[in-house]
Amino acid sequence: MIYLFMFSHEVNSMSEHVFVKFAILTRYPHTFMIHFTRICIRNGFCGALAVAVVLLLLAPATVGAATALLVNTESFQTIDSGDGATNIELRFGSSTQTLKFLTTNKFQFSRGLSVQGNLSGASLRIDGGADIWGTLGVSGATVLKSTATINGATKVRGNLSGASLRIDGGADIWGNLGVSGSTVLKGNVNIRNSGTLNASGSILTNSDATINSDRGAVDATFTFGNATTNQTIIYSHANQRFEFSKDLKVTGGVRVTGNLSGSTLNVDGNTILRGTTYQWPTSQGGANTFLKNDGAGALSWTSTSVGPSSGNILSLHPEYRSAVYTQSGSTAVGQLTSSGALGFDNLYRWTTTKGTLQDYWIGVRVQVPKNFTHFTGSGGIQLRLRTATANAAENYATLRVLDSNNANVAVTNNAQLVNSAANIWRTVNIGNVSAGTYTAGSYVTVLIKVAATSAGYTDLGFLNFNWSNSTP
Repeated sequence: MIYLFMFSHEVNSMSEHVFVKFAILTRYPHTFMIHFTRICIRNGFCGALAVAVVLLLLAPATVGAATALLVNTESFQTIDSGDGATNIELRFGSSTQTLKFLTTNKFQFSRGLSVQGNLSGASLRIDGGADIWGTLGVSGATVLKSTATINGATKVRGNLSGASLRIDGGADIWGNLGVSGSTVLKGNVNIRNSGTLNASGSILTNSDATINSDRGAVDATFTFGNATTNQTIIYSHANQRFEFSKDLKVTGGVRVTGNLSGSTLNVDGNTILRGTTYQWPTSQGGANTFLKNDGAGALSWTSTSVGPSSGNILSLHPEYRSAVYTQSGSTAVGQLTSSGALGFDNLYRWTTTKGTLQDYWIGVRVQVPKNFTHFTGSGGIQLRLRTATANAAENYATLRVLDSNNANVAVTNNAQLVNSAANIWRTVNIGNVSAGTYTAGSYVTVLIKVAATSAGYTDLGFLNFNWSNSTP
């Protein structure tokens, strides 16, 4: 069925032309189609002839015996001028095929609408499905409450919004893409240099995400907004490394196959070095302590323990290494000999034929160890000796010490040393040796005087230096 509506006419007084605007509404079984047209009527006869031609052209498209309906809207401008409380309705053949103007100020077609020309307006609202086979150009707001399937290109110059946006193919975005809901991208999304991806929700990907995909000679930067200062993760092109602008905290494990460097490394738990797990102390150790391993990887702070050993005892036996021998004054008439035998002490022996005491000096200069800390106990220096008698008027030995500054040290238990019994070896601990100043790497000097008369003799055995060294 075809319906013809005349909306208006215009009269040109100079040429006596009359222009008439028509709307042709065609009803098909399941849809309506609207055509708009304009004809020129020059005079009355021609006008009548033109109308007749229009009716003849419309006649073949009519259904049944009915002819087209012509409505002159200049003489009949209002359809159902009711009070606005009810819908205004045009029926096309039956009550199920209607065009209504609703009380909500909207037109409603009871069948599908096919538009051969352009469909435009300030707002487009589609409550059902819409198949668009050509190009859809939208310059204003568009609200789609159902699924919209677009088989061609879609170009949006304004904003494109909705609860869900699904793109099954490629999408080239030249401007800003703002997403506040879920977005599923199954194809490639190319964001050009001038574009921005702005998402107020989560961005999830089942595949890779590539930054600087054109492999330009520039830094690739992830920026994390912060109320204080924005922070970044940068892959530096110049240094070929990742650079974090702030501290990095890892709750799990960190495995590094290359170099790991930085000004500070904080480890809250255990560390694994070459497959071995180490458990670190939870507090700082004291001064001069070191980390001790219990054999199972548990580390603890332990104080250094230094004791005498072959590395901190220097023992000299006659003849003393680098010793010097000298007299003091005129009472130096005698003989100093050295001897030794298997199973016996090596010894110096001082004898004289004089009935008065004659003396002689033996000097030794030794280097203080580089890791020296102090002389040990009461026997920092030990001297082994033997005299023929227990009488200091007949024989004795006296020991003096010069420190690293060549200053005399006020040692004790060092003067006129004799045996408690005749001809018995004795080891004497020289006291107060630590009263001197000793510098690691410098020297200490020991001077020993032996004295005797013709009634006795004095023998000297080993000379020991007992000092403590710091642990290397």
